[in-house]
Amino acid sequence: MADRARIRHVGERDGDPSYQDLYFFGYGLRFTEAIDDFYRLTGPTPLIPRWALGNWWSRFYRYSQNEYLELMRRFKNVGIPFSVSVIDMDWHITDVDPKFGSGWTGYSWNRELFPDHRQFLRELHREGLRVTLNEHPRDGIRAFEDDYAHVARNMGVDPDSQAPIMFDPSSPRFMDAYLDLHHRMAREGVDFWWVDWQQGGVTRQKGLDPLWMLNHTHYLDSRDCAQSSAQNAQNNAYVSAHNNTQNNSQNNVQNSAHSTVPANTEQPRPWPLTFSRYAGPGSHRYPIGFSGDTVMTWESLDFQPRFTATASNIGYGWWSHDIGGHMLGYRDNELELRWYQYGVFSPINRLHSSNSPFSGKEPWNFPEPMRSQMIRALRLRHELLPYVYTMNYRAAFGNRPLIEPMYWRSPHEPTAYWYPNEYYFGTQLIVAPITRAVDPHTLRARADLWLPQGEYYDFFEGRRYVSADAGGRRLTVWRGLDRTPVFAQSGAIVPLQILEDGAAVNSVDNPARLRVLAFPGSGEFEMIEDSGEWSAALPATARTRLSQQWGEDATVFTVSAVEGDAAAVPAVRDWTIVFRGVARPDAEQAQSLQVFVDGHSAVATMHYDESTLSLSVTVAAVSASAPVEIRFAKPLGIASNRALEDCRQILLESQMSNVGKDLAWEAINRQGAAALASMPALDVQPGAHDPILTSHVPQSVIAALTEPLPRS
Repeated sequence: MADRARIRHVGERDGDPSYQDLYFFGYGLRFTEAIDDFYRLTGPTPLIPRWALGNWWSRFYRYSQNEYLELMRRFKNVGIPFSVSVIDMDWHITDVDPKFGSGWTGYSWNRELFPDHRQFLRELHREGLRVTLNEHPRDGIRAFEDDYAHVARNMGVDPDSQAPIMFDPSSPRFMDAYLDLHHRMAREGVDFWWVDWQQGGVTRQKGLDPLWMLNHTHYLDSRDCAQSSAQNAQNNAYVSAHNNTQNNSQNNVQNSAHSTVPANTEQPRPWPLTFSRYAGPGSHRYPIGFSGDTVMTWESLDFQPRFTATASNIGYGWWSHDIGGHMLGYRDNELELRWYQYGVFSPINRLHSSNSPFSGKEPWNFPEPMRSQMIRALRLRHELLPYVYTMNYRAAFGNRPLIEPMYWRSPHEPTAYWYPNEYYFGTQLIVAPITRAVDPHTLRARADLWLPQGEYYDFFEGRRYVSADAGGRRLTVWRGLDRTPVFAQSGAIVPLQILEDGAAVNSVDNPARLRVLAFPGSGEFEMIEDSGEWSAALPATARTRLSQQWGEDATVFTVSAVEGDAAAVPAVRDWTIVFRGVARPDAEQAQSLQVFVDGHSAVATMHYDESTLSLSVTVAAVSASAPVEIRFAKPLGIASNRALEDCRQILLESQMSNVGKDLAWEAINRQGAAALASMPALDVQPGAHDPILTSHVPQSVIAALTEPLPRS
């Protein structure tokens, strides 16, 4: 149980109630300095658990116990990873006697749907899932609840009176009883709570927002419970060791007396977390944030990236949107796929939908190619966990949210403010999500973006983009259904995990197999991992430095020996370094490859993929305590601009005049990028030169060809 002395309640301020505190941040365009000091003033963003950064399954739907478990197993069987199960409000009794009011608030399991909720929670944990329950605390604790009598006695109310225990976040006594109720359910296997529908300013305490108070108390209570659990685990470990030494019954009794093992003995150790709506400045201290009901429209999708990036200006980073659109709107298979792809590169990826039988987000509800691309997106999110979890540490201890608007790093460049849907995703990537439908001629969707000065590579295909001007480069990119625009700057390093198959697909443990994307140029990245158990002190971390040097005489990639808490990571790992955006090595380059593990020559496999311009080097079974060096004595080369190949593919797929394709292709082969100026002149009307010859190159096709031709 939490130490209630640490959760203090608020009172009305002394003096004139009309007074307000004003804080002036006079930083001009020094945005990152301002946000750093804001965190120093208000408190940092807490570290969130690794499992919260995987995929969440959420739906407002009356699942039965068996139906829900079968769904989770089906996801696993088809290779779709999830790490969090969100059980919306139908977990509790909702059909209540009208004399008690509405059914939105409830704390008693619906036994018709969940005949054995304890077993249900245990099964979810066995599937590798953490569990959150949705609650609407507004109506308090009423007489039909299982725990009503206990709560009533704690509140000094006669249980026989059936008087409702009114929700009152301003009352320490009520909040104690309210949290006791949650502790009982936590012992059964509930990992954290989704607090919903409480915003507003009406409480018995003047000026107190109930949502702020709920977020504050729920998070601090979860933190204190986690600390208590950690201390109990240490005590139990000590007592167990003491018992083994003494081997007497007296000590066994002592062990039993001091143990606070939860009712669900398979439940993983708790981590401080709450899930609720934004309650104003300072809310970043109580992650995670629910942004409210989204709508299944392109307009709603288009709003999410700019909203999320802008929210970083008030220090609020860990947003959970209703990915896919919760309600209303319309059925659009392409739209749904773009929601999925945005979710991969959003802070928290929680799929959600209403109880309509037509709004389910299961990928098998959609035709190909959407279905396979949706599965690919969900798998990519889990592959990104090593990178995103490192950014979690950066947010907690470096005061930089995962999502940053472009102008944070280029405050003096006016163009950086013109693209609000584009953002930095951590330190290594820039993302510009697709939020509009494909063009009917190109069968590709358009995104407008800006790249600061430098060299960049397409995250998925390795194509090189040069932004030479000091003011950066504005460009329009076109992507098919299989990709969204993501760019890595020269020298970027992005660690990914290789997903396990079968029963382990949901695992969020530190991986034994990693795939590291390395983009041409010198750079470094420190990957941070931990034991997965929360600590009130500064966490013990395992840090692995990844670095690359691109010189005139060699290309070298280095994986350091793990530093810090080596016990937190697998003792042996497989490393696959993917040099993306490089030319196929010639025979001399391939023969110049040298691999060293702990200073000794080692065996590696090498493979080149033409479609992504990627050279993969795999070194297997490496001790975590051993450094790895991959050296090409003859340096790797940057891949040439595949302009002709990419232009040919655009024309091949385009829905347009075949004569127009031939004329455009001939012009591109003869003139290169200069052919773009002549494209509009390739239009030929019927009868102008020949009775049947017709040519037309749509403007969208010309625009799509404009991307690869002058790309680098």
